[in-house]
Amino acid sequence: MNRLTSHWSASAQCWRTMLVVVVTGLIALSATPKAAEPHLCDQLTASALDIERVANAVSFKDIDGALAVDACEAAVDAFPEVTRFQYQLGRALARTDKHVEAQVWHLKAARGAHAAAQYSYGLGYALGRGVPQSSRNAVWWWRKAAEQQLANAQFNLAAMYEQGEGVKRDTAEAYLWYSLAARQKTLRLELQERFASERDRLAATLDPSVLASAEVRLKTWTPGFVAEHYRQLLNGKDCTRCVLQRGDFRNLDLRGVNLRGADLEFGNFRGIEMRGADLRSANLAHASLSGTNLGGANISDANLYYAVMYGTYLARANLDRANMRNARLTMADLTDASLRNTDLRETHFGNSILTRANLISANLEHASMRSANLRGADLSNANLSNADFSNANLEGATLVGAELRGAVFKSVNLTEANLTDAIIDNTDFSDAKIRNVIGLAHPRID
Repeated sequence: MNRLTSHWSASAQCWRTMLVVVVTGLIALSATPKAAEPHLCDQLTASALDIERVANAVSFKDIDGALAVDACEAAVDAFPEVTRFQYQLGRALARTDKHVEAQVWHLKAARGAHAAAQYSYGLGYALGRGVPQSSRNAVWWWRKAAEQQLANAQFNLAAMYEQGEGVKRDTAEAYLWYSLAARQKTLRLELQERFASERDRLAATLDPSVLASAEVRLKTWTPGFVAEHYRQLLNGKDCTRCVLQRGDFRNLDLRGVNLRGADLEFGNFRGIEMRGADLRSANLAHASLSGTNLGGANISDANLYYAVMYGTYLARANLDRANMRNARLTMADLTDASLRNTDLRETHFGNSILTRANLISANLEHASMRSANLRGADLSNANLSNADFSNANLEGATLVGAELRGAVFKSVNLTEANLTDAIIDNTDFSDAKIRNVIGLAHPRID
């Protein structure tokens, strides 16, 4: 550790030490498909900063090493192509002090573009743990992870540039990476503030012209692995089947853009214009679309698994057959939107507007529709089992043939709704307004 930090300023040395010691194995960002359900390996080794994690995070010190190794070996055997499991096996092995074996698995996952594995493999080189010490190799792998917007890798890379360790000293480049690390919104506030402090400390030492040039680069920076397709998008707004994972599009006007079949997983589209966009069959899993204008967009057959869409405007959008499971659409506007045969299981629509929305044959099992406005919506043959519609407005809605088993319609406005042939079993209609309801002669009120 002394050799690693001996050339650092006091503040940078403190942070380098913190990152090396504390963050080992804490981040797992994978571009590969993941197993459908949480595995015991996830439950024992899931990372606190893993935006793809499918289980609650476990701190490195709390990992049960022996049990985790067995579980993750089983996971790797069952899902040999899932780099998340490869990385987590490395993490479990590291917890049992088998650092050479841990680095073998970190390298395997790193070669599969797993950002956390790239970071951890670079960390091994920085510390000489499991691999020979090499600052140059540490920089090489941290750059890979930094290009995938892993904040801790960006910070470490910045520090290496500032000190000229493993790379030629370049304070402007250091400022760029400190800045990129500081603006990551997935970090705890404490880390954001401290990363920003390092950025500001270095900025105070830079020549104004150097700082201005660095700021220009910062505004136009995009991850290296999406740069080519990003330029294609800018040049013609036609990027069919482009790979733009983890891209930051917040400064763009993407009205009418063609991103059909594009891989946009983890993309940041927050607050931008995308009216009339063609996103058919696009992969928008985990994407940030809060406040985005997608009015009239065609998003049919797209993957919006776990997408964050708070306040998103989706009026008249086509979302037929899309996978929107676990998406967050609180306060979104889906007026006149089409969601036929759409997977909306466990999706959150709290306080959203779905007036006249077409939800025929949609699957809303366990969905949260609390206080949503579904006036005049068509939910014919939809699966509403165990969904929560408390305080929602379903005035004039059509629920012909819908399945309402275990659903909660507490304090719902069902005035003039049509529930003909709806399947009602253990459905809670307590305090519901059921005036002039068709097909609900004897509602069950629990």
